[in-house]
Amino acid sequence: MSQRTIQRTRAERGFSLIELLTVIAILTLVMGVVFKQIVTVQQRYRGEEAKLDIAQESREFLDQIVRDLHQVGYPTARMYSVGAGGAALASPPVNDTRVAAGLVRFAYNDLQFEGDVDGDGVVDVVRYTLSAPGGTCPCTIQRSQVAKLAGAPMSQTPSYSTELQNVINSGGSYTITGTGPGGASNNTLYGGLASQYIFLAFNANGDAVLPTDIGTNPNLIGSIRSIQITVNVLAKQSASDLQTGRRSAISLTATAQVSNH
Repeated sequence: MSQRTIQRTRAERGFSLIELLTVIAILTLVMGVVFKQIVTVQQRYRGEEAKLDIAQESREFLDQIVRDLHQVGYPTARMYSVGAGGAALASPPVNDTRVAAGLVRFAYNDLQFEGDVDGDGVVDVVRYTLSAPGGTCPCTIQRSQVAKLAGAPMSQTPSYSTELQNVINSGGSYTITGTGPGGASNNTLYGGLASQYIFLAFNANGDAVLPTDIGTNPNLIGSIRSIQITVNVLAKQSASDLQTGRRSAISLTATAQVSNH
């Protein structure tokens, strides 16, 4: 065999089996890292999407409460002129279907008031109540809106139609069920958020007003000029942090001024 033939044979020789196995092993390792990153990115995207959904839902519900509170006490008895041929108002006027009594009930996790909240000329009785059917949280804030009936404001029966779920703050009234990473209880992990009340009320001087209602102390509830609302919502398990494994919690607060006189 000539020297030229030997050189051509060596040049045409392919990779050895060991070289092929080495290349395959390297490619497998690289592809494994790439696919792991892809899965991580997808999980993070789904988590952020779930977190965004619960944040938007919570914000919309909070905005609804604020909008409703801005209509508290409208229309008032002063808007009706009995001497001009109009029908006499009930006695007391707050029992009349045409008059909004304003704030009817204030508690840290329960709020009821009257006002034409949707501008249709009908006085509505609106109530927001924290509900914990099992005696634990995550809880639900329920909203009721019904047309006002003649009679004492406290006698109106609610009819709940909308709600915000997975609420965890109850001012400590309810514990939070479930466990987080490492077996730690959710009540421990989210205790700081659980201790906040849904509603706080303040008078014109900015002093906190204790829970009351229009039947027990009409002057005290009539002194309320602003309501602070706080909703702390626990996101779904799919929105858990990839590093810690903890479920995300959304905390939102707003304050609404009320015309309650």
